Amino acid sequence: MAADDGYSVTLLTSRDIGENVLTSFNHPACTIKSSPFHSRLLTEQVWIPWILCPIKKAVCFFPAFPPSPLVNIFRFKKRVIKTVFDAVMWRHPETVSWKNKFYMRPLETYWMTRYDQIHTISNFSMQEITSLFPAIKNKVTNSGIGCNYDKFTSSHRVNCTDKQIKGYELPKEFILFVGTLEPRKNLVLLLEAICLLKNKIPDIRLVIAGRFGWGADALFKCVAERQLAENVIFLGAVSDKDLPILYSLATIFVFPSLYEGFGLPVVEAMAAGTPVIASHAASIPEAAGDAAVLLPPDNAALWSDALYSLLQDADRRNDLIKKGYQQAQKFSWHDVSRKILETL
Repeated sequence: MAADDGYSVTLLTSRDIGENVLTSFNHPACTIKSSPFHSRLLTEQVWIPWILCPIKKAVCFFPAFPPSPLVNIFRFKKRVIKTVFDAVMWRHPETVSWKNKFYMRPLETYWMTRYDQIHTISNFSMQEITSLFPAIKNKVTNSGIGCNYDKFTSSHRVNCTDKQIKGYELPKEFILFVGTLEPRKNLVLLLEAICLLKNKIPDIRLVIAGRFGWGADALFKCVAERQLAENVIFLGAVSDKDLPILYSLATIFVFPSLYEGFGLPVVEAMAAGTPVIASHAASIPEAAGDAAVLLPPDNAALWSDALYSLLQDADRRNDLIKKGYQQAQKFSWHDVSRKILETL
């Protein structure tokens, strides 16, 4: 979009994604450079500052990780803009990994008052950031987040007989969670709810999709202690190609997270035509609107009852599906990119 508006754009990528970007993105005003290093640390702290240093005037936009302090030392009239997704590393450091605690947080803290502009993805995150760093209140913008609606909504139109994901053994009906397996996702509560629900529906199945983050061992321990091995399926990371179909196959999508900058899986599940039960915490109500069942994130019995009720009520599920389609269409990447471009 910036290139279409007459800007010259240079995209710096890590070595592992550079080739994929090159094959999927092409514009005469854009130059793509890939890091020569496999190491993320060397890419972020050495290569990117080296590339940016000789540039005397530019806008440097960091959509994920914070830049090296060297970028600030050798700024040379460059504006530095960053997307900060949430404030979890400050608000709840006990829920983040050691890498985030001792690498990402110090870097982000160093930069927060030095960024020329900060974008975030929800009103909740904007309030969190400005309460922690009141001096930057006028520099923070909620540019929102997008959902590739067509990608996810098209999955529900696939014939049921064709809706199989190669390599996954999935039951006919199941409850689905998607996200990184880490403490703030509150999956222990979900497992406790499934344990209670098992008393009413012995063959209930919960499918958990996502990469194993830190603290995932606690989930396997919980499954063993509550004898849920027959009820819980861990898929690990799921490809972007398979994810829309996985959402559409689920009977209900659940998202019990304690803290989110937005909660994009909630919107993706809605776009795929799956009713949602989510926690009434942090930014998740912004993502869900009135198109989901929202519950407190600390009451397993309430989650069990809500799951049982929704599983028994096809009309209620259909009502949530209709509302979910409408809610998911509110989040457009085009709108996000336009808001960001306006500040560049």
